[in-house]
Amino acid sequence: MLSKLPQLLVFLLFTMLGLAQTLIYWRFSRTFTGWSRVRAEITHSRLLNQLIAGRNIVEAIIAFRYEVDGCEYSSKTPVLRSYNLFPSIAYESRLVKKYRPGDMVTARFHPLEPSIAYLERAPISWSSTLLVPAWIALGLAVIYGINEGYFTRLWDYLLLQNDLLIMESESRRQ
Repeated sequence: MLSKLPQLLVFLLFTMLGLAQTLIYWRFSRTFTGWSRVRAEITHSRLLNQLIAGRNIVEAIIAFRYEVDGCEYSSKTPVLRSYNLFPSIAYESRLVKKYRPGDMVTARFHPLEPSIAYLERAPISWSSTLLVPAWIALGLAVIYGINEGYFTRLWDYLLLQNDLLIMESESRRQ
């Protein structure tokens, strides 16, 4: 059992790292409504929906500028969101329709770092929250299986089963 302890610890570490992004989002999300408000002007708004390097990218590209204590800031991150493996084209399209260039809107900026501002908070992506740790666990399971020779034994077993099926079919023909 002790020989498996380091692998278990690595698995738990990576799982916790996978969940950390969601916890950070929740922390910001809880305090987001208490952030200071400021008027902001939308300077750019469009929907990016294209295939880049074999991956479909769907994202609302929205830029806005605002002023805090006489200093002008700009942001290209309109939404506070958690990591999202499966972006919603419907949600991203709604953002682009809601925030048009020239519109004056309310933004919220971080009280300690005014250069961080968002227009709204996105709903959490539960599929991404659950899949990131699952993929990490699957990757570690594959590495563990390779290290323990599981896949080699599985391949040998499948070859043996194939040979047995061939021998059985040949004996039936005779």
